[in-house]
Amino acid sequence: MAHFFHIGVNCYARAVPYDKIQPHIDQAKDWVRYSNNSWFIWTNESAEFWYRRLRPQLHPDDSIIVVEVIVTNAFGWMQQMAVDWLTRDRTIDRPGL
Repeated sequence: MAHFFHIGVNCYARAVPYDKIQPHIDQAKDWVRYSNNSWFIWTNESAEFWYRRLRPQLHPDDSIIVVEVIVTNAFGWMQQMAVDWLTRDRTIDRPGL
């Protein structure tokens, strides 16, 4: 069963290596990047799976966290496109924004 994860990457003293990370993020069922170092993904895989897939793409001094997101209890403000992505009907399996 698919579920949401937040992926956060912090690269010290350099830019996020999108060219190395994005091809892996593209393997999720669906995803949205809502800031320069943060993604929401929709996937059947585990947090550990995504950590192990992405960690080798980063410098040893960089950090990454993958956290499951339960959208039934949320509050805050963010870009409308990210809210639309999170709240979209996922009863049909289709790619995102």
